[in-house]
Amino acid sequence: MKKMLFLVTMLAVVLTAAACGASEEPGEATNNAAVETSSADAKELKLTASNWAFDKAEYKVAVGEPVNFSIENAEGFHAFKIKELGIEIDPSTPKQFTINEAGTYQIKCSIQCGTGHKDMISTLVVE
Repeated sequence: MKKMLFLVTMLAVVLTAAACGASEEPGEATNNAAVETSSADAKELKLTASNWAFDKAEYKVAVGEPVNFSIENAEGFHAFKIKELGIEIDPSTPKQFTINEAGTYQIKCSIQCGTGHKDMISTLVVE
């Protein structure tokens, strides 16, 4: 009986450890498409947010160019996420990334900000 209890316990530990090490959510960054960097000559990319829109429908950056991402709230409280690149920015923590893969990426408000939240989407074009 003790051996069986021990085996069941060990199986539970192994399954728990495997679940903790599972791959990321679908759509999450799984490669080095965007790398956090700290370059002195980075491009500034500030999104200005209001209820329920960003100031531009599209933002453009160059592949391999360091970019300082930040957000300013003109109205309401917002942050943003570029899920495919693993980038998350809120007003208190601007961050710098270098994006190494050309493409079009969706920018979404990452804070539930009211009735128009689901439509608060913009685009990042990396070329």
